[in-house]
Amino acid sequence: MRVSHTLTRRHVSDWPSKCLPTTSGDKPKTRAKKSRNPWRKKSYKHHILLFARMKMLMLVSFFAVVGMVYKTMIGSLMSYTKMDDVDVSVVILTYRKHDALAKLLLSVLEQKTHNFFEIIIVDNGCFDETKVAIETVLHDEMFIPYTYVPKCNNPGYAAGNNAGVKLASPTSDYILFLNDDIVLSGPEFIQDMLQIAQTKKKSAAVGCKLLNGDGSELIEAGSIVWEDGSAAGFGRGQRDFNAPEFSYPKPVDYVSGACLLVDRKIFEEYGGFNGKQFPNYYEDTDL
Repeated sequence: MRVSHTLTRRHVSDWPSKCLPTTSGDKPKTRAKKSRNPWRKKSYKHHILLFARMKMLMLVSFFAVVGMVYKTMIGSLMSYTKMDDVDVSVVILTYRKHDALAKLLLSVLEQKTHNFFEIIIVDNGCFDETKVAIETVLHDEMFIPYTYVPKCNNPGYAAGNNAGVKLASPTSDYILFLNDDIVLSGPEFIQDMLQIAQTKKKSAAVGCKLLNGDGSELIEAGSIVWEDGSAAGFGRGQRDFNAPEFSYPKPVDYVSGACLLVDRKIFEEYGGFNGKQFPNYYEDTDL
């Protein structure tokens, strides 16, 4: 009410004196010339400002929608291009470890490589939590193609991984097998493994240094097969895992399938993992 009253008073006081009503009721002798209402002018400006703001908001919304469509189209195009030029197929076998799987996938998405790679997730359990974890991490991913392979009857390590390899891109030269309970140590991890595989021409497979969950001790830096057929991780239990004997590329009897990069052609010529003779464990040792 105060604002309205103030406006009324100002309105009247700004009106030309010859246009004010007389007390006698007589008409003015001279007809007053109509004066432009200053408030109407301000009102026009106000409406123009509102219209301009609305128009700007509409333009922003329009460009936002166009940007989303463009991003989706470009992302799909790039994913298609990379699918045709995949160099490495990352095969992840998972069973009932959805939280660990999510951490692994995040570390894979952070990889910086000179080569295109794809992700193939073989689900040996088909639990809802696993599907939610995969969808949560990968639902916005546009640049790295991925494939979900449900194997709900849990056929085992060998059969599950072999099924993943069968769906790998035809252009892929290497297969990287990863367990669902590991995390890659840095964004250059895959690139470093590829560099070793490509420079060591006689190597058909490359492994990595595996640490325990809290990173306090070594699980293996390559593995040994003894005369009686038993096996052991080289350096297992050592806390000085950066010691020289654990920190250089060297020939080993075998590397764990928890993190195993293999030449695809050799892997397929060998027949993949032997799941009949080694249904649990020793599939990687046999390979």
